[in-house]
Amino acid sequence: MIEVAYDTMDLQAQPGLVLTFYTAEPGSPSEDALRLLASWAATVPESDRQDAGQQTLSAPGHDRSTRTQPPPS
Repeated sequence: MIEVAYDTMDLQAQPGLVLTFYTAEPGSPSEDALRLLASWAATVPESDRQDAGQQTLSAPGHDRSTRTQPPPS
């Protein structure tokens, strides 16, 4: 189990979007586990790159934002 604290922030520039921050106690096994998970998320498969060193941000499945309200019609 990973024990984390979290905080959220509404993004005023994009109503309905929320940024969530997760932190673990420094030096804890949870911090080690969270760093391992972060390293997995930071790895971009070659198939998802437009050019060397560039991530394709518009590719399906790469939007990690969480919408709290449906988009305007």
